Amino acid sequence: MNDFQLVFRSYSENSVLIQWPVEIREAILFDILAFQTYLEKTRPALLCNAAYCELLVQQTSPIDNLDDFISTLKQAYANRNVETIKRHRIRIPVSYDEAFGVDQHEVCGNLKIDKEALVRLHTSGHYLVYAIGFLP
Repeated sequence: MNDFQLVFRSYSENSVLIQWPVEIREAILFDILAFQTYLEKTRPALLCNAAYCELLVQQTSPIDNLDDFISTLKQAYANRNVETIKRHRIRIPVSYDEAFGVDQHEVCGNLKIDKEALVRLHTSGHYLVYAIGFLP
């Protein structure tokens, strides 16, 4: 298990933003997800939203003592379980109609392939999603 240098910041009167290193790495993604899972299991009153290299942790009421709350979160991070994060395969339908893929001809020309080869390349891989949506 990796222990990353985290930054804890007050985000609002009832939330703290926890930041991991700003890098695209599976280890960071899975560390965030493991910590989020641990918090959701051990502190179900907290609301957690993960995005890219950050985790927003919210209470439903204002935080009474920010230092104590951050200290509690740091201790939870130190105690988190190393769990296998379930991966889910989601199939997303894709339309290769020219009305949607306006740059297909350019891409095919740059790669020196035809449209069928482009579709095969695009649909042959699996993609790891690091974030869906955003934090305001």
